[in-house]
Amino acid sequence: MKKRLPALLLALSMLAPLPARAAQPETPPVSPWACEAMYEALALGLWEADGTDSVLEEITDEQLERIGSIVSDRLALLKAPARAPAPPPAIDTTRGGVVNALYRQAAVWDFPEVEADADAVDGLVEMGVLLGRGEARDLALESPCTLQEALVMAQRLVLHLYDRRGAGAQGFLWRAEGNGNTLYLLGTIHVDRDNIYPLSGRLREIIAGADDAIFEVDFGDKEDTQAFLAMQDYPEGEALRDHVSGALFQEAVAVGAALPQPYTMDEAAVDRYKPWAYANLVNSVTLLMGEDSLEDPLAVDTYIYNKAVSSGVTVDAVESYVYQGELFDSLSGPYQAGYLSGALSGFRAAQRGDTVSSGVEDISRWVEWWKSGDAASFAAAYGKDEVLRAADELDERLLLRRDPGMIEYADRYLSAEGPRTGILVVGAAHMIGETGVVRGLQALGYTVELAPDGR
Repeated sequence: MKKRLPALLLALSMLAPLPARAAQPETPPVSPWACEAMYEALALGLWEADGTDSVLEEITDEQLERIGSIVSDRLALLKAPARAPAPPPAIDTTRGGVVNALYRQAAVWDFPEVEADADAVDGLVEMGVLLGRGEARDLALESPCTLQEALVMAQRLVLHLYDRRGAGAQGFLWRAEGNGNTLYLLGTIHVDRDNIYPLSGRLREIIAGADDAIFEVDFGDKEDTQAFLAMQDYPEGEALRDHVSGALFQEAVAVGAALPQPYTMDEAAVDRYKPWAYANLVNSVTLLMGEDSLEDPLAVDTYIYNKAVSSGVTVDAVESYVYQGELFDSLSGPYQAGYLSGALSGFRAAQRGDTVSSGVEDISRWVEWWKSGDAASFAAAYGKDEVLRAADELDERLLLRRDPGMIEYADRYLSAEGPRTGILVVGAAHMIGETGVVRGLQALGYTVELAPDGR
């Protein structure tokens, strides 16, 4: 029989990204014109919006070196032939110096549009990376360069070179049509690991050009988020230690102390959690271990949500955090204890570097298929219909109870007066299998086809 992932891992991959309990640092100010570009820079790992760097101040030598290194790493993934290494340019934090540093990072690779000995300014202007300041488009090459300006240019350079090669993550993407309406169906893997960004240019175009973007939950609904966070804790007078065995509680406390920052917690903090909530937190951390994004994971669902909002796309949700929380909250006591035990075991396996037992290997494989758009391989490996036949308590809640609502929403969208174009962004497991959205819409008579290469 095909090896089946434990329910704890399946749950995390299907749920919308869970909101963090800890307070997040204040995001530093960003100029309105740069907001979308800065968000792309955040996704690419060029910037950490942790409140410690003022993006409107002059870039430092260390910041420029870091950005150049990340640009080089991202471009290396395009696998262009390497050129003979040239001496690194002297650190220069003027706008002209930053332009030269970025161009020289790209010139390490044999890209036709990046000539090794060409003028950096002319090259970046031609690629649309260097646009100039203000309405006059003043290049201001001798002026100090702000961190914000450097980040905007860096992400433009990366996106330009990826888009020219049709590179970037394609996603599990279908296109459904009916009554003059188009609804793109994007199945996601709810984690940020293994260089999932940038998304392909075509997928970014679909997001920005949609009339509507629909998600599992509305990530901007603060009331729903706070209600969900409250659901994770026991009411006063109850605690985790009252609902699980002593040995399991002690292991939960030990894992809490071993969690990497910023997730480390003491016994009192662990004791507040319900088993399912603490298990979800541990699972989230486990699947990000070894990733640079651990402290600020940017799951693709939240990335697309923010891209949609910044593009003026109307946002809606099929479910809510509270609804998803209730699915877990209604699990039986013994099941919740087993779910927690599995999560703790997975974390310990990840500590040992055991990617198979921790589930990291499976998630990494799914992410690779997601980046290449290989939905068929994902569906075969996932084995959703086989999973549901096993009648697992959590699988029944996360799939059988939720798939119909997503099909119903998509049906309403496609049958409404058009023409409109939308994108439905939900966990990939909801798209596949006999009960999934794709088969459900086809059964209702809609045309639903894979969108090859994001088209």
